[in-house]
Amino acid sequence: MAVQGFTFGIAAILSLFILRPIALKHLKKTAPNFATNVDALVGADALALTEVNDLSGQVKLNGETWSARTQSGVITSGSRVEVLSIEGATAVIKLRG
Repeated sequence: MAVQGFTFGIAAILSLFILRPIALKHLKKTAPNFATNVDALVGADALALTEVNDLSGQVKLNGETWSARTQSGVITSGSRVEVLSIEGATAVIKLRG
């Protein structure tokens, strides 16, 4: 029984020193260098579905209807716009130019 415990202990220590560096190499892979989720929408084209002002409006963005607002001014319905940022569920936009 003591021989089995000793053998197990030696095997565990050896596997720690041999397998740990291999496991760490596979776990330290870097994240992809492309935008995902909301970050991917910043800079995207959108279409103003309603008049958009600094308080409210709606745009068609990536095939979906989003609440929108401008930083200043008014954008008329049907205008092509660019997404500056996403704040919660609201796209902050400006005229495409």
